[in-house]
Amino acid sequence: IPGIVDELCKSLVMTNTKWNRDKTPGQDEFCMDNPRHILIIVQYAARIKSNALWTTIRRRGQEAGLGINKKSYSWRLATEEDNAALTGYEHGAVTPIGIPADRIPILVAKPIAEMDHVWIGGGHPDVKLRINVKEFLAAYADRVIIADLCPDADEPQ
Repeated sequence: IPGIVDELCKSLVMTNTKWNRDKTPGQDEFCMDNPRHILIIVQYAARIKSNALWTTIRRRGQEAGLGINKKSYSWRLATEEDNAALTGYEHGAVTPIGIPADRIPILVAKPIAEMDHVWIGGGHPDVKLRINVKEFLAAYADRVIIADLCPDADEPQ
């Protein structure tokens, strides 16, 4: 069925293993300009450009006047323990809706933000939720960052 594969999305929690609280005085690990953890929503078949992730967060930090350089970042998939603590779900079942870490920044891949609806994780590996993208972005506007996280189809992998 054309288009259905593009509507399937995955939610991943990433951790900056080099996060330093001193870089954002008065803020915590969910600071939008220098987060320790982020939740990323991308199309299921997409590959995330690690450099695009780093660039997106670093640019926000620079715009906020933080002295954060490239050496301040090393993004990795969150451990099972961190993933469960932040979301309440195991890897492969993460949904951004109703998670315990209700302040975690959410990076949404640009192509998703331009769609009417998508299917996201529903809290169990075999469950998906169909969401209206515009409603989702409005509901989580205070912590959503729309970013170009994935290579173009023509770009070599």
